[in-house]
Amino acid sequence: MSVARLPSSPTTDYMKDYLKLLKEEFKNWQDIIDRAQEICYYLTFFTTRHILSFYDYFTSEKSDEKNKEECKTLIRFVNSKAQLPFHKDIQGISRESKYYFKVLCEIGNELEKIFTSIPKQSRKIKATGQLIITDLVRKGELFVASYTDKTRTPNIIMSLYANHGSYPEP
Repeated sequence: MSVARLPSSPTTDYMKDYLKLLKEEFKNWQDIIDRAQEICYYLTFFTTRHILSFYDYFTSEKSDEKNKEECKTLIRFVNSKAQLPFHKDIQGISRESKYYFKVLCEIGNELEKIFTSIPKQSRKIKATGQLIITDLVRKGELFVASYTDKTRTPNIIMSLYANHGSYPEP
């Protein structure tokens, strides 16, 4: 991404063109992030700002304590048993690359190394309600849910997990 510099006294037309350019660049950036998140599952747990914090940590020459603490907190938010590796142990993150998709995938690979080394433990839900038979999902069988109110999506997903008695886990 390259952003043009503003002239000292920009015209209205120039500002409209500049706004259009910025919107296109933003859309391109969103597309790159979406593609990377499709490939690298653990990127989906973090906002772009958080991913940039990981980039800073993974590529820094010297350890920045504030950045390190932020990354530790982010990692533990996903899994409390996860450990942030020493920044010197991180290899394979391009420092000078302008290929943002490649860099995002490299960060995703590092996150995957962190999280896949931890054994998965499901946390049980203390169920107080009734099992909803229509929401019952069986292993190996296709389950299709149809709904018209998108605001109910989290409720529907959580009811599926509740029927199995476990919280969703990464």
